[in-house]
Amino acid sequence: MLKKPLPLFLNPAAGRGRGRKKAA
Repeated sequence: MLKKPLPLFLNPAAGRGRGRKKAA
């Protein structure tokens, strides 16, 4: 997450692995 903090919020598809899709 620290490596790509922006993509997690900008890309919902990238956050699905982290479960950030709901947060984004």
